[in-house]
Amino acid sequence: MNYDFVFVVLVYKNSDDLRKFIKNIDSKFTNYKIIVINAHYSDDIDNKVKIIAEKNNCDFINIENKGYGYGNNIGIEYAEKKYKYQYIIIANPDTIVKSIDVNLIKKIKYGIIAPDIRTKKGKIQNPYWTIENRFAEWLIYVGYKYNKKIIRYFAYAINKIIRNLYYVLKKTSKSEYGKIYAAHGSFFILSKSAIYKMGKLFDENMFLFSEEAYVAYQAKKKAIPILYTNRIKVCHMEDGSINKSNIKEEDISRNSFIYYYEKTIKEDKDK
Repeated sequence: MNYDFVFVVLVYKNSDDLRKFIKNIDSKFTNYKIIVINAHYSDDIDNKVKIIAEKNNCDFINIENKGYGYGNNIGIEYAEKKYKYQYIIIANPDTIVKSIDVNLIKKIKYGIIAPDIRTKKGKIQNPYWTIENRFAEWLIYVGYKYNKKIIRYFAYAINKIIRNLYYVLKKTSKSEYGKIYAAHGSFFILSKSAIYKMGKLFDENMFLFSEEAYVAYQAKKKAIPILYTNRIKVCHMEDGSINKSNIKEEDISRNSFIYYYEKTIKEDKDK
């Protein structure tokens, strides 16, 4: 089968979000396929997700819960083997597409597209990182490594100020999109050529968090542009998998970022 868009949707417990997600996508897109990757929680929950997926003509794959990167890699590999497509969309099931410019997407034959993403409370999530900022990354690393929250918060504040300035400027710009460094992981679009050049998209040693930074790092190395546009608008409900789990966010975030930072610094030094 040949589709314009293939959605890879990783689900963990949040079957209600998946039902709403599918209904929303059906109202906004044509010629698409949804691949539901279900990270195992319990037989009962797995069965609920499977019923929703199959009732709505989605492909269903049940896997071990080995994290965001692992699950999405499985979905991408499955799409590559089974379908012809133009774009893959990595999407959390707790995202709602408010508006979409399909013609704009189709103009971008090579790259990663980052839409305007906001939370229910209006918090801006894209650009995730407007520019590459190794100084801010180093501050976050030191903050995690030595348990100094104030250092991390300072780095986050730097990135937030830069992002907000960019966002204000972009609102007044007539350009359809602008280049950024990193896209938020809850919803982003990849052209087939970008998928091909990126290879394995995620590093599965990161269970959750910091995947956006790793994708941005790899995209830069391979000269793949990440493009932000406010002509695609997405609401990230943030009521999905994390809120339905008992994970220790701080510990997982710390481990993921330290792994990401030390790996990328080592790769840079080995060049």
